[in-house]
Amino acid sequence: MKLIFIASAYQGKLENVMRSMMYADRLIRAGHAVFCPLLYHYMNQFRPHPEQVWKEQDMAVLLRCDGVFRDDSISEGADYEVQMAEDHFIPVYRDLDELIGIRVCPNCQTRNDHYYPDRGVWCCAFC
Repeated sequence: MKLIFIASAYQGKLENVMRSMMYADRLIRAGHAVFCPLLYHYMNQFRPHPEQVWKEQDMAVLLRCDGVFRDDSISEGADYEVQMAEDHFIPVYRDLDELIGIRVCPNCQTRNDHYYPDRGVWCCAFC
Protein backbone atom coordinates (compact mmCIF):
# COMPACT_ATOMS: atom_id res chain seq x y z
CA MET A 1 0.00 0.00 0.00
CA LYS A 2 1.47 3.33 -1.09
CA LEU A 3 0.65 6.65 0.53
CA ILE A 4 -0.34 8.98 -2.31
CA PHE A 5 -0.62 12.76 -2.09
CA ILE A 6 -3.24 14.27 -4.42
CA ALA A 7 -2.07 17.53 -6.01
CA SER A 8 -4.80 19.40 -7.84
CA ALA A 9 -6.34 22.87 -8.22
CA TYR A 10 -8.35 24.26 -5.31
CA GLN A 11 -9.18 27.95 -5.85
CA GLY A 12 -11.91 27.65 -3.19
CA LYS A 13 -14.19 25.79 -5.60
CA LEU A 14 -16.30 22.92 -4.29
CA GLU A 15 -16.20 21.25 -7.72
CA ASN A 16 -12.41 20.96 -7.37
CA VAL A 17 -12.81 19.41 -3.92
CA MET A 18 -15.30 16.90 -5.32
CA ARG A 19 -12.95 15.98 -8.19
CA SER A 20 -10.10 15.47 -5.74
CA MET A 21 -12.37 13.23 -3.63
CA MET A 22 -13.11 11.13 -6.74
CA TYR A 23 -9.37 10.62 -7.25
CA ALA A 24 -9.00 9.69 -3.58
CA ASP A 25 -11.85 7.19 -3.80
CA ARG A 26 -10.35 5.47 -6.83
CA LEU A 27 -6.96 5.24 -5.14
CA ILE A 28 -8.47 3.87 -1.93
CA ARG A 29 -10.43 1.26 -3.90
CA ALA A 30 -7.16 0.27 -5.57
CA GLY A 31 -5.59 -0.39 -2.17
CA HIS A 32 -3.65 2.83 -1.55
CA ALA A 33 -3.72 5.22 1.37
CA VAL A 34 -4.30 8.82 0.33
CA PHE A 35 -3.75 12.34 1.54
CA CYS A 36 -6.27 14.68 -0.04
CA PRO A 37 -5.35 18.22 1.04
CA LEU A 38 -8.47 19.71 -0.51
CA LEU A 39 -10.47 18.09 2.30
CA TYR A 40 -9.11 20.89 4.48
CA HIS A 41 -11.82 22.90 2.70
CA TYR A 42 -14.33 21.38 5.12
CA MET A 43 -12.17 21.67 8.21
CA ASN A 44 -11.47 25.32 7.44
CA GLN A 45 -15.21 26.02 7.42
CA PHE A 46 -15.47 25.03 11.09
CA ARG A 47 -11.91 25.58 12.36
CA PRO A 48 -10.40 28.29 10.15
CA HIS A 49 -6.67 28.88 9.93
CA PRO A 50 -4.57 31.16 7.74
CA GLU A 51 -3.77 29.69 4.32
CA GLN A 52 -0.09 29.35 5.27
CA VAL A 53 -1.02 26.85 8.02
CA TRP A 54 -2.68 24.58 5.46
CA LYS A 55 0.32 24.84 3.13
CA GLU A 56 2.65 23.84 5.96
CA GLN A 57 0.41 20.88 6.77
CA ASP A 58 0.48 19.84 3.11
CA MET A 59 4.27 19.96 2.90
CA ALA A 60 4.73 18.03 6.15
CA VAL A 61 2.65 15.18 4.77
CA LEU A 62 3.86 15.38 1.16
CA LEU A 63 7.44 14.73 2.23
CA ARG A 64 6.33 11.48 3.88
CA CYS A 65 4.39 10.18 0.88
CA ASP A 66 5.40 7.40 -1.50
CA GLY A 67 4.07 9.26 -4.50
CA VAL A 68 2.11 12.26 -5.76
CA PHE A 69 -0.78 12.14 -8.20
CA ARG A 70 -1.04 15.37 -10.23
CA ASP A 71 -4.12 15.88 -12.34
CA ASP A 72 -4.25 18.14 -15.40
CA SER A 73 -5.83 21.15 -13.65
CA ILE A 74 -4.12 24.52 -13.80
CA SER A 75 -2.72 25.38 -10.38
CA GLU A 76 0.42 27.12 -9.19
CA GLY A 77 -0.04 25.47 -5.78
CA ALA A 78 -0.24 21.95 -7.22
CA ASP A 79 2.72 22.72 -9.48
CA TYR A 80 4.68 23.75 -6.39
CA GLU A 81 3.72 20.47 -4.67
CA VAL A 82 5.01 18.56 -7.70
CA GLN A 83 8.26 20.53 -7.65
CA MET A 84 8.72 19.73 -3.95
CA ALA A 85 8.08 16.05 -4.62
CA GLU A 86 10.58 15.98 -7.49
CA ASP A 87 13.16 17.85 -5.38
CA HIS A 88 12.84 15.10 -2.77
CA PHE A 89 12.83 12.23 -5.30
CA ILE A 90 9.18 11.35 -4.66
CA PRO A 91 7.59 9.86 -7.79
CA VAL A 92 4.96 11.99 -9.53
CA TYR A 93 2.18 10.26 -11.44
CA ARG A 94 0.08 12.08 -14.03
CA ASP A 95 -2.01 9.14 -15.19
CA LEU A 96 -4.43 7.85 -12.55
CA ASP A 97 -5.10 4.61 -14.42
CA GLU A 98 -1.38 3.88 -14.57
CA LEU A 99 -0.97 4.64 -10.87
CA ILE A 100 -3.92 2.49 -9.91
CA GLY A 101 -2.74 -0.25 -12.19
CA ILE A 102 -5.92 -0.85 -14.14
CA ARG A 103 -6.36 -4.58 -14.40
CA VAL A 104 -8.32 -6.78 -16.77
CA CYS A 105 -10.91 -9.03 -15.13
CA PRO A 106 -9.72 -12.64 -15.50
CA ASN A 107 -13.32 -13.79 -16.03
CA CYS A 108 -14.75 -11.37 -18.59
CA GLN A 109 -11.74 -9.30 -19.74
CA THR A 110 -13.36 -6.01 -18.62
CA ARG A 111 -10.96 -3.21 -17.68
CA ASN A 112 -11.44 -2.36 -14.02
CA ASP A 113 -9.88 -0.97 -10.90
CA HIS A 114 -11.76 -2.90 -8.23
CA TYR A 115 -9.69 -4.85 -5.75
CA TYR A 116 -11.43 -7.32 -3.47
CA PRO A 117 -9.11 -7.80 -0.49
CA ASP A 118 -11.22 -10.60 0.99
CA ARG A 119 -10.65 -12.59 -2.21
CA GLY A 120 -7.23 -11.13 -2.97
CA VAL A 121 -8.19 -10.52 -6.60
CA TRP A 122 -8.83 -7.74 -9.07
CA CYS A 123 -12.20 -8.21 -10.71
CA CYS A 124 -14.98 -6.27 -12.35
CA ALA A 125 -18.22 -5.52 -10.52
CA PHE A 126 -20.16 -7.81 -12.85
CA CYS A 127 -18.55 -11.20 -12.22
